[in-house]
Amino acid sequence: MSKSHGARCGHVKRQLRAGKRLTGEMLEFALSTLPQPEVRRTGQDDLWDFFDGIRKKLVAGESLDAYETDQFFGFCLSRFY
Repeated sequence: MSKSHGARCGHVKRQLRAGKRLTGEMLEFALSTLPQPEVRRTGQDDLWDFFDGIRKKLVAGESLDAYETDQFFGFCLSRFY
């Protein structure tokens, strides 16, 4: 049985706030909440570049800065509550 979206969001938030690297299913889940590159729309290049940067940092295991973290939580994870 898989965890609910809310539980996964909470786990991702706690891991990122603690400065821990996301791996496995938690990394996959976090990446799935970001806007997907294949649905990129023109006229929003700055927004897409911003989320692409977050995606690359998560995959590389790098920490997000405070602004990136807030935006990731607000835009991506809040969609599942």
